[in-house]
Amino acid sequence: MIHAPGPMKLARLLRLRRHLAGLGLVVTAALASACNGCRTTTTPQAAASVEAEAPTVRLYVISNLAGALEPCGCTEDQLGGIDKLAAFVKGERKKAPASLLVAAGPTLFMNPQLDEVQATQDKWKAEAIATSLRDLGLLAWTPGANDWAAGAAELASLVEASGARLLAANLQGETAGATATALREVGGVKVGVVGVTLPLVAGAPPSGVQVEDAAAAFRRGIEELEAQGAQILVGAVAMPRGEALRIAELVPKLHVLVVGKPSEAGDANDEPAMPMLVGNTLVVQTSNHLQTVGIVDFHVKNGVFEFADASNVAKLDQLASLDKRIAELSTRIATWEREGKVSPADLEARKADLTKLKAERDQLASPPQPPSGSYLRFRLEEVRKKHG
Repeated sequence: MIHAPGPMKLARLLRLRRHLAGLGLVVTAALASACNGCRTTTTPQAAASVEAEAPTVRLYVISNLAGALEPCGCTEDQLGGIDKLAAFVKGERKKAPASLLVAAGPTLFMNPQLDEVQATQDKWKAEAIATSLRDLGLLAWTPGANDWAAGAAELASLVEASGARLLAANLQGETAGATATALREVGGVKVGVVGVTLPLVAGAPPSGVQVEDAAAAFRRGIEELEAQGAQILVGAVAMPRGEALRIAELVPKLHVLVVGKPSEAGDANDEPAMPMLVGNTLVVQTSNHLQTVGIVDFHVKNGVFEFADASNVAKLDQLASLDKRIAELSTRIATWEREGKVSPADLEARKADLTKLKAERDQLASPPQPPSGSYLRFRLEEVRKKHG
């Protein structure tokens, strides 16, 4: 159970506030941190960039932040922390001056219902998250059921504090002013986002909310953005992954689909889902509680908005398989060397196998040269202490 902060906790939170303020963020002082578990996530990575050319537009993406302002600090260098994300984004501004942020899934609260004992504290945290996301350049987010935890009126207030659009094209009723789409021009490019959500807990939506057909609403949103001249089309959905992939199949014009959960509960951490291509649509889903942030760099050439993949996303499954085989064989070799029960000839043969696997992995992971036309690159960045 988390109680109101005592003197030592408050001092640490005040330091966090000063640090965020130094990065251009404003945060309520009397916050309490969420303990989001020990962070040891291994993230699948697309190949690193082979050139230093600034992207025309950079898109930062977050899935299922779920009320995680900072990690609990119970181990060294845990993943997470909105201050660390802010430091990372600030450090990247020279490399990617034209950028924006899109989120999907539960964002403001850790659970779909507030605990009576810590409800006030959780609302303070949500307020801090909202104002921090404003300064991080949040364009829009598609909510999960958790975002209604304090009621539609409180959600509407937090949306205003975030400066972002709440996207839920398929909802009616107490939607906290949600709209279907958001459009922003950045780097001379019009970026449009459409969002749909299935914010269900035990099959039921938040009180006063009616859920309509998500796919039909999504298509209408795309038509609306095209009518407004959107050049890069982004989807943000809060729904089971299988249904999200169906959306990508139904709307081939989409450039990126950001996937979040319909709801989240507790402080357990998820592994990030493997990025994938559905046709020409890049589907991304980061790990929850701000352990990772996804980065999509769009390089527009000659005014063409059809993007080739220049980040080996299609090969990530093969890379993950090779990584697993390398790790398993490395462990066996270390055990054999320690126990001394395997003949030297067999041991050398297995070491040779390991060398071949590593070479195969290095060759597969080598980043391709940038295409001659427009292209995009994706990578998943761990949010760590090293960022500041």
